[in-house]
Amino acid sequence: MTVDGSVDTAIINESLQKVAKGAGLVFIGMVIGMIFGFVNRILIARYFTKADYGIFSLSFVIVNVCITVSLLGLQQGLTRQIAYHHNKNDSRINKIVSTAVQIILISSISLSIILIFSSDFLSVKIFHDFSLKMPLKIFAVSIPFFALIMIFVSIFRGFGNVKEKVFFQDLARNVFFLSFLFFVIALNLPFVYVIYAFTASVAITFVIFIFYIYKKGLLSKIKLKDFDMQEGKKLLFFSLPLLGVFMLNMIMNWTDTLMLGYYKSSDIVGLYNAASPLARLLSIFLTSLGFIYMPIISLLYSQNLIGEIKKVYQIITKWVFSFTLPFSMIFLLFPKAILTFFFGSKYVEAVPVLQFLSICFLFHSFLGPQGETLLAMGKSKYLSYAAVTGAVLNVALNASLIPMMGLAGAAIATMISWDLAQIINLLGLYHYSKIQPFTVQYLKPVMGAVIATSIIYLITKWISIKFWALPLLFVLYIFIYGLSLLFTKSVEKEDIEMVLMIENRLGIENHFISKIVRRFV
Repeated sequence: MTVDGSVDTAIINESLQKVAKGAGLVFIGMVIGMIFGFVNRILIARYFTKADYGIFSLSFVIVNVCITVSLLGLQQGLTRQIAYHHNKNDSRINKIVSTAVQIILISSISLSIILIFSSDFLSVKIFHDFSLKMPLKIFAVSIPFFALIMIFVSIFRGFGNVKEKVFFQDLARNVFFLSFLFFVIALNLPFVYVIYAFTASVAITFVIFIFYIYKKGLLSKIKLKDFDMQEGKKLLFFSLPLLGVFMLNMIMNWTDTLMLGYYKSSDIVGLYNAASPLARLLSIFLTSLGFIYMPIISLLYSQNLIGEIKKVYQIITKWVFSFTLPFSMIFLLFPKAILTFFFGSKYVEAVPVLQFLSICFLFHSFLGPQGETLLAMGKSKYLSYAAVTGAVLNVALNASLIPMMGLAGAAIATMISWDLAQIINLLGLYHYSKIQPFTVQYLKPVMGAVIATSIIYLITKWISIKFWALPLLFVLYIFIYGLSLLFTKSVEKEDIEMVLMIENRLGIENHFISKIVRRFV
């Protein structure tokens, strides 16, 4: 803040421009990566059986749990610590980085070995499906490669660099997997080769990443002799609560799949995992902004600029919600058409899953990046408390609702527990800093969204809508929603600054969009 207690608009604009600049690249990378990843899932679902797709989804979840454990929360904690100390030109950064990489190398190899030797027990005793055994063993080999890719991305992220995530975490792995998958399908190979293809794609991506790191000079800074026990303890003390957060978030993300596998069958798991990835696409705007948002907010927090953080948070939340809403409305109003188009008519039973999970992720975007903000402020323990509450409720609800309601029960359990955890985070954020997203300028777009949604809903009631008409309805929705934002004067000066920056990045001359928007400010 300035001397008189007001916020520094120059700092706010600079921070927003950094977020927009980095988020744009992350968003493009995530979209392309998600498209490739989504195509991969569609190919597996269409060219193999529902049981095979269920096996892939279930084993993928188990391996993700192992990867999360092996990272020990360092993928976020390391980023925060680098960003926080980088502003102070702290010489400890090299020791922090070297120590973290060596810890992850040991933990990821250990988890890989554990999963290989426990695959028999998991497949037979827990999930009662012997066909899960070999996929787990093959998937396990990818754990060290995957964990190290993520920790290297976290290091670059701490220094404010995002292209490494885009190239190696989002694009390369998915592109290689898709290429290998085409060969598996073209040669009519058995399903197990899908798992080999995935593991090979991760390993090749890791090797290419290592060459990149070597050229950037980062590899020379990671030395065995720089392992520092004291720095390791400090880093783990900060990051282990984040491991709890990630594990508990993983529980909330994947308990539905795991418990469907336990209570039901691989077919049901396959159905659920057709709708679930679709709904999770709605989080792409919040995730892409949050990736660069957190280190920037850490930097502001190290300078005690709470007022500026609050304003940036409110503007970012409004943007995230505004972008997420139109897509969520399509999922909510036309779930059957969406599922049939992407996965085929055999997956229409997953309609309630797509609807409930769409509400879940829309609500998350409505509250904004509260978890990232708390993390930037060093409140990792509070995040773990919120995650514990959500995870315990998630397990209890899944255990209660899945036997009675099947697919819908799993989706409802995830929606309630996930959104409760986000509310707890927001309450904590307000308690520590008085930061919350709800301003008059934010509530105006919400009302505009209600109006636009109501109009589209009435149209669908009067006219039978085919899938080919969905893009037209989407454009109409955007048009009505955009008009509501302009006429209710929901746009602020900081929003225009972001629009100008985006126009400059895209090479748009005369600032056509911003000129229109300025008339309604």
